Amino acid sequence: MSNTFYDASTKEKFNRTVRKLFAAGFQWVGLNKNPSFEDCKKNIHGNGKLIINAFYNDINGKNEIQYGTRAIYNTYPQYNRKIKVIFEDGDFLYTKINGSKDDVRSYYIGKFFNCGTVEDNMRKCVDVEFLN
Repeated sequence: MSNTFYDASTKEKFNRTVRKLFAAGFQWVGLNKNPSFEDCKKNIHGNGKLIINAFYNDINGKNEIQYGTRAIYNTYPQYNRKIKVIFEDGDFLYTKINGSKDDVRSYYIGKFFNCGTVEDNMRKCVDVEFLN
């Protein structure tokens, strides 16, 4: 499961992001299927910056969105992984990904990734190291 976070701290940013995500086939999680900027701000505590989290829910197979604050998402360590991806040829790269350790391993290990910038350079991932 991969997450993408969007700044929705103003009504304009919120509406633009929601329109973009709806156009890409995302839907809101939960009972309120179309909350307004005001609804979301009312339901978060304090003066935290409103964040929209877009993700693929691999349980129900849907692209979904939910809202919260960065402080909320940072309390869950699985949403803030720094990793080293190791390829079959010994090369590696550092990146960040959101998800549990099992999700990250299943996403990378045994899969091929195009590491080329001008021409294709397909590399097979053989291991992942968790750096935090």
